[in-house]
Amino acid sequence: MTYRGHTAAITSVTASPELKQVFSASLDSTIRIWRLLPHDHDPYASYDPSLSIQKLVGHTEAIWDLCLLPNQSPGPSTHRLASASADGTVKIWTSEGGRPWSLTTSVGDFVGVPTCLGIYQSDYNKLLIGTSGGEVHLYDVEKQVKEVVFSKSLMLHVRRELMPSVR
Repeated sequence: MTYRGHTAAITSVTASPELKQVFSASLDSTIRIWRLLPHDHDPYASYDPSLSIQKLVGHTEAIWDLCLLPNQSPGPSTHRLASASADGTVKIWTSEGGRPWSLTTSVGDFVGVPTCLGIYQSDYNKLLIGTSGGEVHLYDVEKQVKEVVFSKSLMLHVRRELMPSVR
């Protein structure tokens, strides 16, 4: 099956079997959300425009990466998607109870631009953000605050403290 809608190259794709959705990011600065088809769907079926669920607009430059955060809320399901863009921001998008996705948070002030995202395995409410400036930020999605910045200078300082013989 082919999903159509982006006007430039796709840079990141992730899927949620739970939501039955596929998310794609592009150099066109948009995120597209598509209906995930069952495994037994005919891969040679003709193009179906109804597979497009939603187009997320909020970034002004290419989007480099997407990260779907695990649902941590009890009760009505809240889902969160993070996107990293060449516009220097990471945006957090939220969908509650199956409603359309909406922009809830925009994070900036990085050395360089955010280029990649990852889930912090010790706490699913935290996001790792890698930047072109060589830093990794640990961002608390719930509190909306950067908790730790790992950088080359910090790592050199820690190494010198732990191993004084290393310069």
